Amino acid sequence: MGVCLNFCGVTPTDSRDSNGRHRFLPLSLEHVLIPGRLPKDFWLYHYMHYKLKAGLECCSTYAITIHYVLYYQMYLFDYLLYNMHPYGIIKGHEPLVVNPSGNENV
Repeated sequence: MGVCLNFCGVTPTDSRDSNGRHRFLPLSLEHVLIPGRLPKDFWLYHYMHYKLKAGLECCSTYAITIHYVLYYQMYLFDYLLYNMHPYGIIKGHEPLVVNPSGNENV
C-alpha cells in the first residue's frame, strides 16, 4: 500500500490524534487494547515510526481503520456503534420512568 501511495505522490505524515493515539490500527482491537497481548519483539514494531501504546491509550477516538476484523465481529461493531445507546451517555436522554408498581422501565 505504501509503495502504491508513494508512486501516486502521496507522502507519509503523522496521522495520530492530538493525544498521540493511532487512527490507523494495523491489528485487531484484541491485540492493541489488551496490554501484554503482543510480545516485545513483535514484527510490526520494527516497521512503525511511532510506537503503538498498549491498552486504552492505543486507539484514537476517531479511528479510521481496524485490521483483521472477522466477519462476525462486524456484527458486534455495528451493534455497538449504531444500535446500543447506554443510558446516561447521550445528553438529553429521557429519564427513567418509575411505574406504579415501583419497578423501573427503560
